[in-house]
Amino acid sequence: LADRLLADGKQVTGWDNFSTGLDRFVAGALKHPNFKLVRGDNLDLPALIAAMKGCDTVFHLAAQSNVLGAVQDVEYSFTTNVTGTFNVLKAATDSRVKTSYCCFHELMKSASKMMSASRIWPVRGFTRLGPIAKPGP
Repeated sequence: LADRLLADGKQVTGWDNFSTGLDRFVAGALKHPNFKLVRGDNLDLPALIAAMKGCDTVFHLAAQSNVLGAVQDVEYSFTTNVTGTFNVLKAATDSRVKTSYCCFHELMKSASKMMSASRIWPVRGFTRLGPIAKPGP
């Protein structure tokens, strides 16, 4: 995503705690003059707000998407997925970000495999969610 945005001439700030990501995933972007990398965690709301200052769009791609890992460490999965997502949306609102995208594709793909196997709740593909409300004033 960062490489595509940079190719389109955008200024990009990457934010990652590198709990699962690797430096080599952003190696190309790091060479670009319009890219800045901030190492941070979505659970650190003040740092997240500071990193979003001046941004007009946020793409939230972070999630604990490993279903087996989620079962093994429920507290980590909850804080990463629920509190982390809340913090991203709160920081975007507080920083007056115009547009926020939350992508839970990997999370839904993992859940789909688990639920389809149990035949309780089959999920197919990626569901697009539209905006419910615009951010405050």
